[in-house]
Amino acid sequence: MHAPIVPLVLSLAIGYLVAALCLRPGRRAVASQAFAICLGAGAGLAITSGLAFVLLCGNLLSVRSLAGAEAGLVVALAGLYYAAWRRAAPQPAPSHSVPRAVLGRIGVWIVLAVYLGALVCGVLTWTGFARPHGEWDAWAIWNLRARFLFRGLSQWHDAFSPFLPHADYPLLVPGSVLRTWLYMGEDATSGPLSVGFVLTFASVGVLTAGTALVRGASQGLLAGLLLLATETYVRQGALQYADVPLSFFILATVVLLSLAASLPERKAGLYLLAGLAAGAAAWTKNEGMVFLVVVLAVLALVRLVAGGFRDAIAAIAMFLLGAAPFVAMGAYFRLFVAPPNDPMLAQGAAAARAHLGELARYRVILRGFGQALSNLGPGDLHPLILPGLYLACLGWNRDRPSVVNAATGGGVLLLMFGGYVAAYASTPNDLDWHIRNSAHRLLVQVWPAFLFVLFTFARSPEQAASVVRLPRVAQSPPTRKRTPRKR
Repeated sequence: MHAPIVPLVLSLAIGYLVAALCLRPGRRAVASQAFAICLGAGAGLAITSGLAFVLLCGNLLSVRSLAGAEAGLVVALAGLYYAAWRRAAPQPAPSHSVPRAVLGRIGVWIVLAVYLGALVCGVLTWTGFARPHGEWDAWAIWNLRARFLFRGLSQWHDAFSPFLPHADYPLLVPGSVLRTWLYMGEDATSGPLSVGFVLTFASVGVLTAGTALVRGASQGLLAGLLLLATETYVRQGALQYADVPLSFFILATVVLLSLAASLPERKAGLYLLAGLAAGAAAWTKNEGMVFLVVVLAVLALVRLVAGGFRDAIAAIAMFLLGAAPFVAMGAYFRLFVAPPNDPMLAQGAAAARAHLGELARYRVILRGFGQALSNLGPGDLHPLILPGLYLACLGWNRDRPSVVNAATGGGVLLLMFGGYVAAYASTPNDLDWHIRNSAHRLLVQVWPAFLFVLFTFARSPEQAASVVRLPRVAQSPPTRKRTPRKR
């Protein structure tokens, strides 16, 4: 059995070079480089899965054609990166402008040691939960489709038969598994396991490094620690559900939009990457298409209010340019490849409107989400308790960039929740069954992005300490020493 090292290294190289060309991270900036690497891990899988789909549609897909196309892409991107590196002046690391007096070097190293320990525990937990073929969605949808494509490339259209479950679902996960198997030469279980592992822990890295770029190292490490401590998130990644890959691209989009607001000198490249991440989300699951529309609407509104008409047009143009390849592939897939297999569309508009008008369904939906939220973590260690206490103790930032970032990220998450509620309210399936089997996975999709918004809106320990003033101790007037009178 061959290990899936070559396909993962190639996708990481492609993703990192694309991220580095847009981000221009400083060579000595640890957080910037870590963010580019972790972002590139997921972006590379998205780009290479799309490249595999293009070759598949042209009946050209083989290990030789795929390797040649990816190697050529690496060479071209490396040449562009070298040319940009030679031309560009040294870029300073993004500054988060927070004081560093509280934790100091020793405190940050302690938090880093705890973070690394939690990362090891997360890896061990992931491997403990991992099953070779994953859970239902993995072996019945994603890996099944990849196996159909791998074993029958000459008849690849049969992988999208209407008799197969959810044949209309997008192809980022099956495409990534397919290209991994092509390089390995066999459909071994290590292929989908490696894809799930990379995207699970790349999410942790993007959350940690992205929060560190905006709010400082200690804040980033704390955010990453909390995601690692969310057992449901790690378990869903190990069971190879596509909700964790989708959560990666949702998180990456929100982080990149926040960085674009904080770093105006690099906003063009950041908006381009944000569009790429949102497009990749649409290429991952159907919920990703809703996310793409939501982000576009929120971005247009926020930039129109914060920067004016021209700023909004420029941001939207770069965002759409980044999303365009995945939007084009998704449109071709829907129009010419995938069968009409969505029960919500099959029920008709009249039935959907009737469901949306039943108020009793909304009570069931809210109760189901409440139950899913309570099951996100065990009892006293629920992952919502610590963030709530943290925000209550340290307070939140009221400066304009923090408010703009919170409005962008919070608006996206709020509208996504509204989309989830509308989807449940209009579903033709049994509502209780539908919520019971999917509400917890919808929370997983937005959980990392929620943590990023919370930790960038909350004050860091350094910021909270900078506004604390110790009371001055009242000093008593000096007493005069009495000298005995001479008699």
